[in-house]
Amino acid sequence: MIFDLGKRDYLAFIDKPFPQGESFRDFARRVREFLDEKSKQHREHTIITIGWRLSPAIFAHICRGVSLERAINNNANISGRLLIGDHGAIRDGAHGCRGYRKGSRE
Repeated sequence: MIFDLGKRDYLAFIDKPFPQGESFRDFARRVREFLDEKSKQHREHTIITIGWRLSPAIFAHICRGVSLERAINNNANISGRLLIGDHGAIRDGAHGCRGYRKGSRE
């Protein structure tokens, strides 16, 4: 599937799941759990993640406590088309997150 979404369109999916997918809040919760788990296992290491066009918004929310709405509105990666694979996996670029601290605000 191909969606041509702008920032306003993404805001509708903060709490509502994407078709065959999850909401941004659910995704943020899952990323936070992953980072919590990995930070316990690898306290002395740097953790690198691979993401997609909205990963910077999710990491701004998790790492810096920015609201999901503000993080999505401020994300410069939103433009053009969004490809969703057969199993709902969103395929797009790659981004990293630095500065995560367990217990950051949701």
